[in-house]
Amino acid sequence: MNRRPPDVIGQLGELALASRLRRLSERLFRDMSRVYHDLDTEFEARWFPLLQTLRRHSPQGVTELAAILRLTHPAVCQLVDAMEAKGLVRRRRDPHDERRRRIELTAAGRQIATTLDPIWEEIRLANRELLGELAAKGHDFLAALGDLESLLDHRDMHERVTGHLRARRALRPDATGPRERLEILPYRPAWRRHFEALNREWLEKGFAVEAPDAALLSDPHGKIVKPGGAVFFARLDGRIVGTGALIRHGEGVYELAKMAVTESERGHGIGRRLADALLAEARLRGATTFFLETSPRLVAVRRWYERIGFRRVASHPLGTSKYVRRSFAMVMDLGDLTGATESGARS
Repeated sequence: MNRRPPDVIGQLGELALASRLRRLSERLFRDMSRVYHDLDTEFEARWFPLLQTLRRHSPQGVTELAAILRLTHPAVCQLVDAMEAKGLVRRRRDPHDERRRRIELTAAGRQIATTLDPIWEEIRLANRELLGELAAKGHDFLAALGDLESLLDHRDMHERVTGHLRARRALRPDATGPRERLEILPYRPAWRRHFEALNREWLEKGFAVEAPDAALLSDPHGKIVKPGGAVFFARLDGRIVGTGALIRHGEGVYELAKMAVTESERGHGIGRRLADALLAEARLRGATTFFLETSPRLVAVRRWYERIGFRRVASHPLGTSKYVRRSFAMVMDLGDLTGATESGARS
């Protein structure tokens, strides 16, 4: 008599949460792929979210698609490449910005969507049936998924695990765990006040806080993160001691901005770690133009940026600066971008 092999992932319980969710996802995708195969349709289940997004919001840039789908920039690029190879989507130059490419459905893409609409309605009904069977057992699965994602937005698994490890080391100094005191972490709404305070600390010391500064400092999520940028924080032994931003100005055009480290912690490499993280993020998002602005008064800062790989340019990448204070632009070449992040990772 054949016995079923043990379900190790299931037996691991909460320890294997990510593996359990991935297994479930792969199972559902596999089943949907069988449906498309039975229909003799050259369509992959993983293309469904992108196709539906472009049906509703088209055309879109890759960065906007990544934000809508809550996927990484490279993941969206892979989907676009695969669907473009099948003639379902195409890239077109933005008439308002020649550097920008926008993605839209082709006639073939719209046709396959129309063809599959009746099938997707049956899939909706099958999912509703499955979720209804769960509800009968007292489980609102979609609501639970939404709550889980919301909790991770507030405090991700990296932060949760490292927090437990720090607590363990406090009780047992010989316990196994990371020895790194400094963490570079993405934006959290609870840290907005640190973004403003750290930047005001240096701005108010030598400059005036201008209207463009105040707009970014008061709403980093709305003015930087939501439009396709990023904000990172440096946390040292549980304290936020530095921050920096990646501001998106258009498809492939990013600015390194609002870099600040609290005065008591300068000179310990925190700024370099923040810069490396932002440079790596720019690479990930497909930056074609990468620049910053700095003041001619900050000679040491300019030299520091030159060591990273930036060079001063005569013309501003955006045409002109938005600030009243005197400043000049520095640009990083794409080749330097690769070398800078790699050298930073080695340092």
